[in-house]
Amino acid sequence: MAALMAAMAVVVTAFVASPAVAMDMKWGDDLTTIAPGSEADGDAAPDSEEATATEQNPAEEEAAVTEPTAAEQAATEQAPSEEASTSEEDTAPGEGDASEEGTPSTDEPSVQVEAVPDGAAPAADAAEPDVGVQAVEAGSITVDFNLKRVTLSNGAVTGATHGTVSNAFPTNIDGSATNVFSVKGNLGDASAHLELTVVYKVAMAIPNAPDEDYWVKIHVYTSGFHYFRTCDVTTGDPRAGGVQIAPTPFTCFARTPGSESSMLNQTVTVSIDLNRWAEASGTVQTERSVSLDDGKYLFLLPFAQPGATTVPQSSQTTFATVWREPDRPIVGAAAKVSFTYRILDNGKPTRYWVVGWVNKPRSATSGGKCMIIDQDPWGDNAPVWDDLPNDSTAPYACADHGTSPDSDTLDVTFTVSTRDVTVIPASQRPLQAQLIKSVCEVDMKLCDLRLANAEKAQGAERPISSYINNRTDKPMALKFETKSSQSTTTSFGTEVTVGVEGGIGAHFKLEVKATYGWDIENTTETSEGFDYEIPPNRQGWVVGSPPMIHASGDIYVNQNNRLYLLQGVSATFADKSGQWIKEGVDGPLAPRLGEDPVVEIPSTSLNPVAAPISASGSARQASLATTGVATEQLVWSAMLAIALLGGGALLFVPTHRRRRKS
Repeated sequence: MAALMAAMAVVVTAFVASPAVAMDMKWGDDLTTIAPGSEADGDAAPDSEEATATEQNPAEEEAAVTEPTAAEQAATEQAPSEEASTSEEDTAPGEGDASEEGTPSTDEPSVQVEAVPDGAAPAADAAEPDVGVQAVEAGSITVDFNLKRVTLSNGAVTGATHGTVSNAFPTNIDGSATNVFSVKGNLGDASAHLELTVVYKVAMAIPNAPDEDYWVKIHVYTSGFHYFRTCDVTTGDPRAGGVQIAPTPFTCFARTPGSESSMLNQTVTVSIDLNRWAEASGTVQTERSVSLDDGKYLFLLPFAQPGATTVPQSSQTTFATVWREPDRPIVGAAAKVSFTYRILDNGKPTRYWVVGWVNKPRSATSGGKCMIIDQDPWGDNAPVWDDLPNDSTAPYACADHGTSPDSDTLDVTFTVSTRDVTVIPASQRPLQAQLIKSVCEVDMKLCDLRLANAEKAQGAERPISSYINNRTDKPMALKFETKSSQSTTTSFGTEVTVGVEGGIGAHFKLEVKATYGWDIENTTETSEGFDYEIPPNRQGWVVGSPPMIHASGDIYVNQNNRLYLLQGVSATFADKSGQWIKEGVDGPLAPRLGEDPVVEIPSTSLNPVAAPISASGSARQASLATTGVATEQLVWSAMLAIALLGGGALLFVPTHRRRRKS
């Protein structure tokens, strides 16, 4: 027993006294020889590339290799530092660190190892392969882009680059594309890897997009065993101090599709889109004889994609807006688009416009609406569009239908078309009068006019002063006091009022003013004095005719949402800028009955229906029923006629006139 213990002591003493031998075993022997002791001592991480490679390729443990050269031996002595660097990078990608600080460097030369063909006998004096030496293989990273509503510009390579970048590196990218650029090189050595960092300025893909200083920084890396890829959105160029922001107006994701069966040849897809909070979009389409012109859009957010300014018959156009998270609407808190178009019928402009909008708040009640109006929505006196009433008498209609693909999106289709109309011609006056009475006189907003023509004319002549008898043999010069008025009428014999907003008279007034530049009123009246000299032994008075405007057109009537067209409706209005035409008239003396009477003309307005219009203004005679002469004068004239006829005489009584406008 004593002899055995002494022999063991000699062996231990010899081992301790030979540090060179220990170093040779530590760094020169095969990894499989020292792996158990190294793992126990913590010299190599269990998940290091070398350990992984040994586990995945057990055949290499028995492969014979040639004797390394002096240069290879020198490189092998650098292995400890390379193993530590690779092991640190292995951890970094696994932890999702996308920074460049832990990226391995390729400044150290890689070790080339010549492998022995399968089945060959290993050399007797061949050394075991080095721990950090792996088979060198070609690798690559290819980058694809999936862009939605964005464009990229000012592209550049920046930062540390390992590998060869493809010659066709684009500075601008629009839309989606594959194999946009790539980086290639050798992988397999402990210090070898591929790495590329690029930057692009990102903007919204819309006409006249705002010039925003937003950028994306894309970083890709692979070592053949580990890989990572990142895409960051910054405000300002990252090369000039641009910083990441949150929330961002754009989303950017870099992903590797599939199961990633090969880490040597990576394909990275970079997807960039608007960072949407809420989205509103729509389609405007036409049907039948309708087309649209002079289209205008109103947006509250930077992302503004308007539709076309014109929409032909049976065509359509689309529009959209997106509320990105950092954006702030001009008013309100929603993604909203408003639009207007002038309506054309068979290519001819009409008096009507279509106004509509799509409104999508963030996770709240939303909606779309459109209406037909009869005024320019961009005019100086145009009200707020949300307060505009729909013109129920318009021969056009707009229908809206909305869909919501998700809780933050609203898409609405607007259809502009003609309405079905029942025509009632002028030959059916009683039916026209019935609709006017039952609808228009109850709610004039349900009736509307389309003017056909208008003309100026003097109204029917009527007495407008008292009757004065001159029973002397000399002329009698007097100033007659005149007084009369004329109100507005229609072809139905009913009076209309131009001052009632939305009524027939108001529409006549607007149309006459817009088309001819004439101003019309409800009534016209006169009360000025008139100088006239009554001849001797004659009776004198003053007659006058009012200035009028005769207009005709068609009236739309909406009864219970059914539209009727009354054709050939006419109305006669007082001409605000016209003048009364007055004349002094004399006739035979009235019979003396006691005191010589002075006949007064009533001051009330004449029945306008009984006084038809005179287009030439030259009509002078009217029946007794339409002259408006006082009842007393008619009685005296009748008595005089009876007396003359009773005497067997036929009397011809001339009259004399002197005209003057006032």
